[in-house]
Amino acid sequence: MKTKTQNTASRRDFMKITTVVTASVALTAASGAQAQSASVRYDIGLALLNSLGGNTSLATLAEISPDVAGLYVEHVFGDVMVRDTLDPVTKEAIVIASLMTAGNYTQLTNDHINAFLNLGCEPEALLEMCFIAIAVRGFPLAINTTSKIRNALKDRGITIAPVPVATDDGTERYLMGARYMIANTEDGLAELEGLTVKNQPL
Repeated sequence: MKTKTQNTASRRDFMKITTVVTASVALTAASGAQAQSASVRYDIGLALLNSLGGNTSLATLAEISPDVAGLYVEHVFGDVMVRDTLDPVTKEAIVIASLMTAGNYTQLTNDHINAFLNLGCEPEALLEMCFIAIAVRGFPLAINTTSKIRNALKDRGITIAPVPVATDDGTERYLMGARYMIANTEDGLAELEGLTVKNQPL
């Protein structure tokens, strides 16, 4: 598993590449061009894509339709992912969550899982996404995604300790959730204030 130092270095290397790509965008705009040509956007997108570790789905797509593969690089990476409003880690997390929600378990999901890890993120963060997915979309989706994450980690030779199993009867977790609702939502406060669970006040 990567150390914290290696993770920091990975983020630093990526940010250097992103800075170069962003500078390229700025120089193109400063030159007076109203819109970047497809070739410029493709070059920018490909540089960003390669900095994330490449994309095996792209090679497969290019074998069938080079035009679609080119549009994918130009638009997804040359137009969208290159934007700097969100940091790279957040963008990859959003992509993975979107693919999870759509039930997409193709190679594309694996590519973005690897990009997330290449940015120096901890594998445990991927499993936390699965926990959140249980609450939003249910167990089948989370189970399928966990399997995809397991395979991606196995391919990279990464092992992580299993998530500890809850040993209480659920009361403490219920209390934690109820207290969170009281602290963060007006509806939760109105519905739960004054209640007790097994003689424990919320």
